[in-house]
Amino acid sequence: MHLPRCLKALMHQTFVDFEVVGINNGPTDKSVDGIEERWPDINVSWLYQNVGFAKANHLSTRMTRGEWLALLNSDTFLEPDWLEKLLQTEDHLPEFSFFAFSQKWSVSFFSFAAASSQ
Repeated sequence: MHLPRCLKALMHQTFVDFEVVGINNGPTDKSVDGIEERWPDINVSWLYQNVGFAKANHLSTRMTRGEWLALLNSDTFLEPDWLEKLLQTEDHLPEFSFFAFSQKWSVSFFSFAAASSQ
């Protein structure tokens, strides 16, 4: 049940102008119970069967309004400045349209990959 920890980390980001969209991809445990009550600002879509990781992510892209999209699993635990650092990278590399990150468990380490849309 990693979801509460993931959502808590998102709510404590130093960059705060973003939306959170969640896809309930048919979990069989109780990990999503109370999500809408505990985090009322999250836009949740309820699926009653597991449609797979790729399709669930595709569905989430239809629910967003922002310029950028970050796809996370519920077991992702973010540093408070994760989103800020990611967007700073975008500011320094405006010719790129895709960024990926990795985080190591033992240290706060970020590496970015970028791909151009041109």
